[in-house]
Amino acid sequence: MEAPKFTFSTREFAETFTTVKGRPFSLARRPWWAYLYDLYYYDIIIMGGRQIEKSTFIRNKLLAQAIGLHNRSLIYGSATYRHVKRFYRDHWVPNLYGNPLLRKYTTASFCINNQNMTYLANRTSVDFVTLRGNGDSVRGIAGDRLFLDEIQDITYEAVGVARQCLSHAGEVDEKNGQLDDIGMIVAAGTPKTDDNILSQTYWNKSTAEEWVVKCQSCGKYNILGLANIHPEGIICANCYRTRKAVVKLNTLTGQWVARYKLSDTRPKRGFRIPQMLLAALFTPHRYQQKFYIEVRNADPLTLHNEILALPYGLAEKPLTMNDFSKGDYRIVPWDKLIPTYRAQRYLVGIDWGDGSKSYTVMVIGYPLNDGTLKIVYLKRFERGAELDKEYQLSEIIKIIKYLKPHAIGVDWGMGYAHQNPKLQRIFGRDRVFEIYNSGVQTALIKKDRKKNYFTINRDDMLSDTFQEIRDGNIIFPADSDSFIQDFLNIKVEYRTDKHGDREPYYTHDETHPDDSAHALNYLRVAGKIIGYL
Repeated sequence: MEAPKFTFSTREFAETFTTVKGRPFSLARRPWWAYLYDLYYYDIIIMGGRQIEKSTFIRNKLLAQAIGLHNRSLIYGSATYRHVKRFYRDHWVPNLYGNPLLRKYTTASFCINNQNMTYLANRTSVDFVTLRGNGDSVRGIAGDRLFLDEIQDITYEAVGVARQCLSHAGEVDEKNGQLDDIGMIVAAGTPKTDDNILSQTYWNKSTAEEWVVKCQSCGKYNILGLANIHPEGIICANCYRTRKAVVKLNTLTGQWVARYKLSDTRPKRGFRIPQMLLAALFTPHRYQQKFYIEVRNADPLTLHNEILALPYGLAEKPLTMNDFSKGDYRIVPWDKLIPTYRAQRYLVGIDWGDGSKSYTVMVIGYPLNDGTLKIVYLKRFERGAELDKEYQLSEIIKIIKYLKPHAIGVDWGMGYAHQNPKLQRIFGRDRVFEIYNSGVQTALIKKDRKKNYFTINRDDMLSDTFQEIRDGNIIFPADSDSFIQDFLNIKVEYRTDKHGDREPYYTHDETHPDDSAHALNYLRVAGKIIGYL
């Protein structure tokens, strides 16, 4: 049976066809969401508190477009397998199959519906992907719309790769300013730290719009924050500050107001949704027992992130400059190094970059008799002709031919199509090891015999490398500070793993690369593969 065709707004669709815990969905008392449901813009970011219906918004936007658009490719991505699984199980399946009309979209013989992909009768597909590490799980998918859930837990690299999936999707018509029906990114999350990807890369490049509520007593407009929270409800901060009057605000009468205009430096539409918007709708008893007591007992991080939907400056750094051990030698040109001999077994690590926000970095070192790893050469291809991939490859080939290293670890992500196969043809698969960053495997290093590359647990392997640095087991040249800075750019954040435990992961600001850290990591993986480390 052919899928039915009909036209609707996202709000009309959501209120007609979807449910929440078996009950009909309604935006009647959610005017801040009602505006966003029908907002059509190519890059939207929601910075919200906990339990403010972010995933419901993502689900309804995604489902409405999956049903309403024909022959399109949509992508849903989140940071953990656990969250993707829960979204598919609790949000996607009950609504797609719970409505008889929507269910018709799944009945054609060619339809697919599983936790990895849904392919509907209108020939629109939805891929469900876990975005971890460098984003290899989404690489190669050509998409028209991208929906990112819990973006604060996704690494910069993974978000960048996911966004590239839309590189052939629709664009703004420069003649009349109209958008076509493809090429949209919708992202939502909780801000966490002030240098998190959501806070820094997205919110700081957005219009930063606030739901502003006018006080019916004093006429002042309130941008909701800590000063609006009172034991009796959400109140006007001005009335309480100036005359200690408790005047409750009606958040249903608010409106979105942008802090900044759209511009080349702020091309995204960003919206902050604090928990107080919903708390203002609670009964007095529920407000007192659930919301106000929670606010009063919250630590600063929870208060800012989960209630106020604001970032909080508490990012941890895995390394400091004092953790690095330096030798009394300097980086010398590669052709001044002595080629491999019995006591000097070179290992190489290469992290490929595109030359815009990340760069190709090559690290060379060898293990000493006491097990210490001595780094003797570091090279960042960062300007002029060096940014050309063919130039990089020819230089790297010359260096490898001269030094005759025993093992070379290379980044699979950006090198699998061209650079890595060429290196393997010249030097052999028994010396050139492609390394794929995985975020889900338990083993530190594992051989994928089917795909003929090695997979590593990205964060665990980086932790191992960082510990070796802290223990003084890796020696760097005296003049390697510019490369060490890549390590210092990395910070630790936390998410919940599939067991519900707090799990650390490493990320960095997109304008401060971490390429040297990964190049060293690949060198160490190669050394472990051949038993040198």
